[in-house]
Amino acid sequence: MTAHYIAQRGTVGWAVVSTGNGEVVEQYGRGSVGAANARASADALNREHIDLTPAMFKKHDSLSSVRTNPALTPAALKIWRRKQHITQGELARSLGVHISTVHRWEGGEVPIPVWLRLALEGLERRQELTQP
Repeated sequence: MTAHYIAQRGTVGWAVVSTGNGEVVEQYGRGSVGAANARASADALNREHIDLTPAMFKKHDSLSSVRTNPALTPAALKIWRRKQHITQGELARSLGVHISTVHRWEGGEVPIPVWLRLALEGLERRQELTQP
């Protein structure tokens, strides 16, 4: 299977790049942490066959699309948040954390806590209950 996304070192840090068009789809920090997060996100995107185009929102409509990966990756978190049509600030308020925490999780600067997967599943259920 040919990879669709790769981790690549750039001038300001690591990035996940589409092999199809060379587009940078995720940005990460410098050093070994940035490299590890970029590689993990690229692997997750390839394993889940996630396409970071508008059409991907139809294919992956809930967190179940990333449930096979026990660790929630920065890319998966960002994809989930965008599919829910919520901002980083809205997610932060819902979780009771600062917006910079969400930004750091999505940027791969700090590890995503294990409890976050359960919290996101709870937010999904709450949104399902409030929708007509």
